[in-house]
Amino acid sequence: MLKVSAVLCLAGIGSCMAQTPDEALLRQAEKDWNGAIAAKDGTAALKFMADDYVLVGVRSTGSSAVDRQTWLKSLVAMRIFSYETEVTRVRVYGDSAVVSVKGSWHVSFQGQEVDENFLVTDVWTKRPDGWKVVLRHSSPYPR
Repeated sequence: MLKVSAVLCLAGIGSCMAQTPDEALLRQAEKDWNGAIAAKDGTAALKFMADDYVLVGVRSTGSSAVDRQTWLKSLVAMRIFSYETEVTRVRVYGDSAVVSVKGSWHVSFQGQEVDENFLVTDVWTKRPDGWKVVLRHSSPYPR
């Protein structure tokens, strides 16, 4: 069995290192949070977001920073045709963690239609009530 695992790891097919409990929890939390976003479920999404959450978006027209309340209002206002994500990396550093996500979405918001791939970096902190996202940085990338 060890030989098979080593071959899969070298081929890039298997997991070379076991996940810590926090890494596994964050991977699932990220999936659940993005599932809530896809469903436009602000109440479910809110449980993953710190009070001081900020989204930083970078586009060809410039960057913007959006606080939690504004982000929740935007989620409810947009029309989501499709939204898919994949967690690509989880790294835990004590009570902080960085999660990388790649995805794609097709949405309509404020009269503009957006259909693009994106990369997201989420910064999580461990708080008394669990892991919370404090910062999301999002940038589109070419298809």
